[in-house]
Amino acid sequence: MPAVSKAQQHWVLPYTAGIIDGEGSIGIHWHKSHKGRPRGFYSLRVTVGNTNQWLISFLQFNFGGKIITYHRSHKNPKWADTYHWTLYDKSASEFLKLVFPYLQIKRPQAELAIKFQGGKRKVRTNRKIGSGNLPLTDEEWALQEANHILMTNMNRKGIKDVPCSIKTTS
Repeated sequence: MPAVSKAQQHWVLPYTAGIIDGEGSIGIHWHKSHKGRPRGFYSLRVTVGNTNQWLISFLQFNFGGKIITYHRSHKNPKWADTYHWTLYDKSASEFLKLVFPYLQIKRPQAELAIKFQGGKRKVRTNRKIGSGNLPLTDEEWALQEANHILMTNMNRKGIKDVPCSIKTTS
């Protein structure tokens, strides 16, 4: 993730937190199982979607990540293209730590996301002896699933003042 200079911190981080509060999405997403991960897995994702390409490019320039363009004018000529900026897992967590002091609306989701990512350990798909970590324990799996359910509920429209006090295993 590109570093935000000290000179930029006084305006870039608060401005970006406002973008996340208004246009952003913080989520813990489920991915179906595939080779090497029989139970599937959960990952952290921060996304901002907007029709203003400058705004999305600003996020990528300052924080890295990926941009996807959705060309919508072929469905309706009045519709503008949309741009989606996304950070995943560790990069998403590091980003949320930077903007956390300035978040207002999505502060509980950011807190849960940071704790979720901090409680994860790398699980390698290569099962050769001495090659890496073991698969998730049932307890780790249950905790990740509970975090996913809590985040989903926190992100539902109309839900306000959801407390966030989740314990994670290290």
